[in-house]
Amino acid sequence: MMELLKELQEKVAELEEKLNNLVKVGKIVAVNPKKATARVEFEDRDKTVSWELPIMHKHTKWDKTYWLPKVGELVYVLTPSLGNGLGVILGSSYNAEDTPPASDLNKVKILFEDGTTIEYDKKSHKLYIHSVGDIEIVSDTHIVLKAPRIDLNP
Repeated sequence: MMELLKELQEKVAELEEKLNNLVKVGKIVAVNPKKATARVEFEDRDKTVSWELPIMHKHTKWDKTYWLPKVGELVYVLTPSLGNGLGVILGSSYNAEDTPPASDLNKVKILFEDGTTIEYDKKSHKLYIHSVGDIEIVSDTHIVLKAPRIDLNP
């Protein structure tokens, strides 16, 4: 009975180790924009660098999104095994050094590195866009601006 219990404890410890290694945190060290892949360095693995791993996106078939992490960004990687090139970069998360650009449940906000901002406040129904550069809007048919009041260069 004691042997069976010891064997069971070893199996549980083995499973815990596998689960702990399933998702790893690493730092982006290279990005391949054409393939939407990146290489990740894992500090806790003696700075082992992964093969090019795919980056998870919201949509990739009919609708497509393209937003790649930058070198130096911390990311979470689902990786059954670091040595065989398997895995996928799940994304990143905020931390003490890299804090969220908003703190309101009603807001969706994108803050770009150059200061350009896109924000939508669901409570006030306000869409705010601030661009530090030019804005170009292109339509294959026509453009309609409709509002009770439109101010140009107030």
